[in-house]
Amino acid sequence: MHYIMNKNTPVIEIETSRVLNKYKSPLALQIDDINYTKIYKWLVHRALPLSRKNADKIYMTLGLSRDNQEFEMMCITHALSINDNYWVANENELGKIKYEDINLFTNSLNKSLYLVALRGANTFTITDKNISAEYTGQGTYPKCFVRENNEIYLYKNGPIGEITNEIYAGFIAQLVGFKSATYEYKKLDNIDCTKSKILTGLNENWENAFIISEYTYTNYGKIPQEFAIDRYKLEYANMIIFDALVLNDDRHMKNWAFSINANTNTIDGISYSYDYNKAFQANSKSYSNLIFDGSRKLNLLSAAKKAYNEIGTSLNLEYLYNIIDNIDIKINKKTLKNRILYIVGKKSNQNDCY
Repeated sequence: MHYIMNKNTPVIEIETSRVLNKYKSPLALQIDDINYTKIYKWLVHRALPLSRKNADKIYMTLGLSRDNQEFEMMCITHALSINDNYWVANENELGKIKYEDINLFTNSLNKSLYLVALRGANTFTITDKNISAEYTGQGTYPKCFVRENNEIYLYKNGPIGEITNEIYAGFIAQLVGFKSATYEYKKLDNIDCTKSKILTGLNENWENAFIISEYTYTNYGKIPQEFAIDRYKLEYANMIIFDALVLNDDRHMKNWAFSINANTNTIDGISYSYDYNKAFQANSKSYSNLIFDGSRKLNLLSAAKKAYNEIGTSLNLEYLYNIIDNIDIKINKKTLKNRILYIVGKKSNQNDCY
């Protein structure tokens, strides 16, 4: 028998689907008709995706193949995640293993494993004392988690142009006061990477919009976009407008999240924004996944204008417009200024905005 744990509290018995503590259970599983299939999907979603570069080598460290063994990986590695305080224990581990001893937020992370994840270094077989964040998380690019000075950082590899785009987008977020992760260029083991600080922890968890969609619909009758715009209007509008500023059309359901108070297990807002390696690549046919005109999709700039007109923003667009020419970043500044003018209604069309 296996149990989903919230810190040291068993909350769901996996094989029987028996809920032991609903209000400490993952929000994604606080739904109608919970069953083994839904629990299985939640667990598999936590697993390192098989599409990730070097995933096969990570699986090899556990003695697993790449063939549909995500659930087995989660059981072996306790399904620990850098996003929350949930994990998996079997019946023999209850009361014997404490979350304080294995959580990813405060314990040492295995260096050899993060080198396997980032560069496909020589594999080895793990022991039960190997703690690593490399077994979970989404995305296809090579990435790894490193503890430095009591903080955890994500290093992500990719084409140098995309690394630069992510750094620039994070910098513009700072300039306008957008709630966002920040990025810097670093080499790790001689590999080009963006480096960003992990913003979750023992008291703040994140759950992406995709995995939480059944919860918002079951409990509030709304899809995540509707729930966010109903509860957190300004934060949501800021995200829509920021995506238009940096031409980021990669805001799919796994690329934005809700912040969850880990002590009360309740949503308290939209999380810090993240993942901009596809920034500055969108065009007039790139559509927003965040706001619509009835059933009609809007392109990024039209979506931003709608959000600005109907909700407003706390982003300092005027400040960005006034200083961008003096900032040493290699983007098309003229088109950025035109995007700002279009969003705030001082430009009537999207010509010269891309």
